[in-house]
Amino acid sequence: MNTQHFKYVLEVERTGSITQAAENLYIGQPSLSKAIKELEESLGITIFNRTSKGAVPTQKGMEFLKYARAVMVQIEKMEALYRPGHPDRQELSVSIARSGYASLAAAEFAAELNAEKEMDVSVIEADSVCVLENVVNDKAGLGLIRYRPEDEAFFVNYLRMHELRWEQIWEFDLRVIFSKKHPLADRTPLKADSLFPYIEVVLVDETVPYVTFEEAERPDLREDKHVHVKDRLNQLEMVSRINGAYIWSEPLPEEILSRYSLVQRRCASVEFCRRDALVCHKDHEFSAAEKRFINKVYECRNRLAFK
Repeated sequence: MNTQHFKYVLEVERTGSITQAAENLYIGQPSLSKAIKELEESLGITIFNRTSKGAVPTQKGMEFLKYARAVMVQIEKMEALYRPGHPDRQELSVSIARSGYASLAAAEFAAELNAEKEMDVSVIEADSVCVLENVVNDKAGLGLIRYRPEDEAFFVNYLRMHELRWEQIWEFDLRVIFSKKHPLADRTPLKADSLFPYIEVVLVDETVPYVTFEEAERPDLREDKHVHVKDRLNQLEMVSRINGAYIWSEPLPEEILSRYSLVQRRCASVEFCRRDALVCHKDHEFSAAEKRFINKVYECRNRLAFK
């Protein structure tokens, strides 16, 4: 049994598509299909059902994928153990939901590394579902997700199914953020109906699979004026440059607000709650670097939570 095949089927599981998995793995689709067929024949099971919606794991396939994932984790640990420079190598692999304070924590962590030693730091920003996939597929050792309280059941079920553990680190209400030059910059108190004439810059991937953008909990604004982006940096650039634009966001660190000449305000008439949580594999042991990063996350959160 070739462990390379494990990597193949795990990528198919992650993408839900043999075509996309082949592209990600830089191999031809016929070669990938043949490798999976050979693996299925050697095991005597069908790992994936090919449907109109893509490659869907069978019940026995899900069991096998669980063991394959565990094997690949152990292989990665062995490879890391004997990697050149391992004792002094500074390593961190995290995936975070698009978050100002978590991104700042990652930057502060990296800034404190010893530049004279080897380092390998990977910080992947994504929506929360992709963050979970990155942790499950060992593309990140640690993840930070964000979700609405009403979506908690979806995330809890996902975490249990994939044997992940989690720790909620913050619950907060969203703020309205706009340029210092915005007509509402000095408005106190700020009410939702004051935002009616203006343009909202929206992160389009803040929902879970069964909730569309239109169904997501949002202010009941009468004007349909939206600019949709998939990147936090673009969102901040847009709101700082588009006349009359605003965003809904977690409380942002002063460093980020100052960089883009923004202000943040509570909205007196609406409350939109979000929760952030750290996630990792059930049996994951935190490295010294991960512990330092987590401390940074809490430090950056505390600057906002207790301000």
